[in-house]
Amino acid sequence: MDLQPFIERILEVENLTDNLEDSQAKRLLDWGIGQLPVLLADLADPIGAAEKTGDLMRVMRSINRLIPDRAALSPDDLSDLAEKAAAAFPKARVSMDAGAAAAALAGLDAGQALEYLLGFVTGTPSGKTPASQTGSAPVRPEPAAPPEPPAQPKLSFFERLFGKR
Repeated sequence: MDLQPFIERILEVENLTDNLEDSQAKRLLDWGIGQLPVLLADLADPIGAAEKTGDLMRVMRSINRLIPDRAALSPDDLSDLAEKAAAAFPKARVSMDAGAAAAALAGLDAGQALEYLLGFVTGTPSGKTPASQTGSAPVRPEPAAPPEPPAQPKLSFFERLFGKR
């Protein structure tokens, strides 16, 4: 499915970022656009894809609204965001304590609060999403690191050349 119409839809709507500074607005837009390939991957129906894009945009709009008021957020505000996130990201587990999250957001600057909320909606408790680490990549689980090989004793040049005696 061609993502360009959905990308353009996100980029055209001003109220997704109108309360944010330019760098935060760019980050939120990049993040939202980066979610599209994952969210729309299994959808062949353009109407279903438009609905899923609308769910994503509701999340983005809520984040845009919450960032400036982060010092006065209530747990209800974050519960509302969690409901919208559950609609957009059904596979993510948004299970953070809304009261603790509201308290944590009060002490963060706008950029940190944005990263925290992006983590909140995608179910990443640290507040850091894979997208935040790579620019605008879609949210995907990190692969496990391969196990390290067992340590080999150091051999001298001659032992490696002729074998250990």
